[in-house]
Amino acid sequence: MNAVGSPIPGFLLSCAVLAAIAVVYTLIAWSLARRFGFRVLPFSAVAASLAVFTLFVALLAAWMRTSGVPGTEIVARTWPYVIVPFLIAFGLSSVSIRKSLLQTDALRPSFGATARAVGAFFGGYGVALLGAFVFNYARIGW
Repeated sequence: MNAVGSPIPGFLLSCAVLAAIAVVYTLIAWSLARRFGFRVLPFSAVAASLAVFTLFVALLAAWMRTSGVPGTEIVARTWPYVIVPFLIAFGLSSVSIRKSLLQTDALRPSFGATARAVGAFFGGYGVALLGAFVFNYARIGW
């Protein structure tokens, strides 16, 4: 929350960071797929998910240390809630990149191809978060 008490700016910042991650992934995966073929796309999705999880753990542990919160080792147990949604999101983005690459021979993705890949990323991320939401409420009980 910010000083006014609204969580909206933090949500918008999170969406902007996720969009930047999706755009960077699209550009990297596009160049990898052009250079090494489509078989590299699943590996790039896994590598990107692990890289985002590593950044998440490092940032959260640093924030916990500076704020004096004990138990930074608990952060590493959050992997299903970080890696699985990003695997699904990066996987759907990879499918979109593959479809766009089959239609063109461009060295760089067009704005439309990038927008489709980012949209697929957010669609996969939303589906994964909805699944985690339902799973948590099913475990707790409605």
